[in-house]
Amino acid sequence: MSQTELLYPYSSVAIAITLFLTMLSFNEIGFQMGRFVQKHTDSAVKTLTGSIQASVLGLLALMLGFTFSMSMQRYDSRSMALIEEANAIGTTL
Repeated sequence: MSQTELLYPYSSVAIAITLFLTMLSFNEIGFQMGRFVQKHTDSAVKTLTGSIQASVLGLLALMLGFTFSMSMQRYDSRSMALIEEANAIGTTL
């Protein structure tokens, strides 16, 4: 059996249900671990965690802004190329 046929004999419904249940169980495990850690940490660590979280969210917002900017530039260049091509076709006829 090759590597590409690993899940081929199983039903897609069974795979989807298994993945969904796995995600739910890992979500619950993470939630319980988070509650345990929150109970056993002091306020200084919670303050540091909040500042780290704020900086990570700031970096995420910056990356998202750059992504939207690059996609808008690409869209504008594609639409300008389309207009130039249409004008070139129109002038040759």
